[in-house]
Amino acid sequence: MVTFIPYIATIFVSICCWFALFNLPDTNRFSCLYDTKLQLVFFTAFLTVGSFLLAMKAFILIRIRDDIYRHEKYKERYLLQYDNQYKGDYYKGLLDLGNLLVVSVAGAFFTSIAQITIGFSKIYPIKCIAPSLVGGMLVLVLFDWLFVYLNLRDWFEFIESDIEKELKEKKETL
Repeated sequence: MVTFIPYIATIFVSICCWFALFNLPDTNRFSCLYDTKLQLVFFTAFLTVGSFLLAMKAFILIRIRDDIYRHEKYKERYLLQYDNQYKGDYYKGLLDLGNLLVVSVAGAFFTSIAQITIGFSKIYPIKCIAPSLVGGMLVLVLFDWLFVYLNLRDWFEFIESDIEKELKEKKETL
């Protein structure tokens, strides 16, 4: 269930944004603002986000695999968590992050394309779909950053303990 939380949150926020936009007291004012200022900005922003995530996906996953999942401290933590037994899901966190990044790339491109397709609709409820996707995608990107941050925090903890151990060994030999 935890694996689906980012996706459920994204859909929930998109739906909430749609209802909020649909129920605005002055829909003409928002429609004018969206058409003149926001639509192309959202298109460009999410095209850029999607391209950036696509370019960084492989690099992020390989670095995390090499620097975290292959580290002795992670292996110890995994065994401690599962009572010294291998459960067949050692790389599950990495797989979840990879899936999240793939969905984020696809979602960012879809959100970008929605701005220049359904965003031009004259029917207000349909037009509201495009900016509401922006809210959902922002949530998904925040989950991306959170997962990468948590992995980086582990990595820094591991390298800090490595250097501490190395310095203690050098101190003992002197």
